Amino acid sequence: MASNFPLGNGRWIGRGSYLTKGASLTTQIDLSFEVVSESVGTHVKGSQSLRDGSGRHAFACWITANDTGTYDLAAQFAAANLTGNAKLESLPNLGLLWSKDGITHVTLTLFEVRGGWGCRGFYHAGDTLLSWEVMLEPHNLVAAKDSANVIAIDPRKRRR
Repeated sequence: MASNFPLGNGRWIGRGSYLTKGASLTTQIDLSFEVVSESVGTHVKGSQSLRDGSGRHAFACWITANDTGTYDLAAQFAAANLTGNAKLESLPNLGLLWSKDGITHVTLTLFEVRGGWGCRGFYHAGDTLLSWEVMLEPHNLVAAKDSANVIAIDPRKRRR
């Protein structure tokens, strides 16, 4: 499983936005999560918040291979519990999720972009419809970009 899942093990950062049906402006969001792959599946666990740090929601997803060549998903975001299927072994990576009562539906796709992965999708529940787009990057790459303008001082060469 670990070698087939597009997002590698470790900490990830995401930035993007969602647009609610009827709104004219997007809402900016940040994601922080960890991916842990084992022989039986992959666990993704983290949080999503508005760019200003408010409105934090925890999420988790358990991904396991099934006997049809696809993957089974079990996901939880805030109060929503969803199950579904995904094709993750080759591009385009596509996932479909739904609630047990059939009221909530989510579709998403993962695709390669410069320096990471993109994730686009739709959420539909009753009269609520929103779409999102997020750029996902490994945490260590984001940290390296953020520190590109920092000058390292050699501690062996101190001024006297």
